[in-house]
Amino acid sequence: MNKFMEMRAWGHGLSHPIYVPRDFDDVKLMLSQGMISAACHALWQRAALGSDSAAALLGYIDLRDGLADGIDRAEVTIRCVNAANRNDGFAQYVVAWKAYQLGDFSVFGKWLDRSARQGFVPAIVDAARIKVQTRQATKASRRNSKTNFWVAFKLGHVASAGVFFLCCGDCQKFCALSRFIND
Repeated sequence: MNKFMEMRAWGHGLSHPIYVPRDFDDVKLMLSQGMISAACHALWQRAALGSDSAAALLGYIDLRDGLADGIDRAEVTIRCVNAANRNDGFAQYVVAWKAYQLGDFSVFGKWLDRSARQGFVPAIVDAARIKVQTRQATKASRRNSKTNFWVAFKLGHVASAGVFFLCCGDCQKFCALSRFIND
């Protein structure tokens, strides 16, 4: 395991945003306390029992910072891909970003779109953000992105509202919203 990662223990606050499924309260607690190795081993046990969400979260931890010692990265990747093929939105999201990391952008787009269609909110947001930021963005793709940001906001992704208003060109609403959120 990356010693720096263990030492900072994500500062009892993660160094990267991370999605932890709702039924993994024990893993959330371990991560918040900096017990990354214990969290990885708990996830590994669940993944070995067939939990797609555990395989996806292990894949995400591997993608961002690295896994605990004793956990086979190749096996984590295989389990995550298998979960993605079984239509787990979180696993599809992880496989997409692994493809991006490897420079395979067509595979990245395919998996990210599949994850967004499953309703996985981070994938909806990332897909919309990417479509808005491309130079070849058409009016239709920008309109679709705004719709996706609004859907993500309604599903609880608060930061999407700000991007939605920026896409609309309504900076006054964005400033009012950011003041509301910060108060």
